[in-house]
Amino acid sequence: GDPLEVARLEGFVAELRGRLEHCGAALDDQSRRNAQLTGEVRKLTDILGDEGHALHTRPYQSLHGQLLNVQEEGARFRNALSQLQREGEALRAELRSKSMAAAKAVNEARRAQLAEARVQDCESRLRATLTERDELSYRLSAQHETAARQRLNEERARMLDQLQKENQHLRTEALKARTLRADLDAAKLAAANADV
Repeated sequence: GDPLEVARLEGFVAELRGRLEHCGAALDDQSRRNAQLTGEVRKLTDILGDEGHALHTRPYQSLHGQLLNVQEEGARFRNALSQLQREGEALRAELRSKSMAAAKAVNEARRAQLAEARVQDCESRLRATLTERDELSYRLSAQHETAARQRLNEERARMLDQLQKENQHLRTEALKARTLRADLDAAKLAAANADV
């Protein structure tokens, strides 16, 4: 093959390898963030066991903000990975169109195939981290619903307690009224007997 063409293809492969290294670093960062969020969700779950207003706590607000950031980073990461795949496909197509007779060109084709496999592995690991992120988001939504139900139950319990207190007060007042009426009737009867 043309030495200049091979050198140009070598440059493409080197660039692709650099992009893959960046892809791997970003993926590792996603994994660390998901691990951190998993721990925060576990802590928040413990808090929900004792408090009904966890949604208003600083840990929940912080965790919710982190999830939004991870979602945005995931979208950017998917776009970058798609661009990387398109470039890899273009490189592979160009390598296939060249003569593989020269040992140098054959070697570069093998390196491109290895880069392709690493892209596929990176994509697979990214899907796993994004699935984990979606699970964290679902668990947060479930905790949101749990906290809302707990607040509703607390409000119902408070209203029931208030109603019971009001009923007790009314029973007490009714008893006082009946006692007063009996006393008045007894006084009227005594007065009528005195007049006779």
